[in-house]
Amino acid sequence: MEKQKSQKPDNFNLFSLRIRELYKYIASSYQEFYERTGIPKTSLNSYLKPERPSKPGSDFFLLIKDKFPEIDLNYLFTGKGALIMPLELALNNMYEPEPEYSDPYNIRIIRSHQELMEAHKELIALLHKRLQRDTDLG
Repeated sequence: MEKQKSQKPDNFNLFSLRIRELYKYIASSYQEFYERTGIPKTSLNSYLKPERPSKPGSDFFLLIKDKFPEIDLNYLFTGKGALIMPLELALNNMYEPEPEYSDPYNIRIIRSHQELMEAHKELIALLHKRLQRDTDLG
């Protein structure tokens, strides 16, 4: 009787599973993923292949970090931790763009974006406190 070797997932397959988890978190379709990240379907498909997936380059991770600051890139690389980082870390990880041009219009847009980001941080912190309070009371 021939012994079957246990198939232990290799690092590429485990990495592909984490990318699949990221995909499911961000979108429900390839098109939505592309619209939210700018990463084309063909690239995403190559990362999700069950056999011999390709690994994304640094641009992929920079896009994810920029658009989804709550994603723990360390988890994507190593599998340690969770896909979504704790609230406090995510708030500290939020990207605030620096003005790239001296054009007053671009500077106004960037300042508005920064003000909006600050307002979001305050709102998230208040909701987090309320949730903590409600959990402590319940």
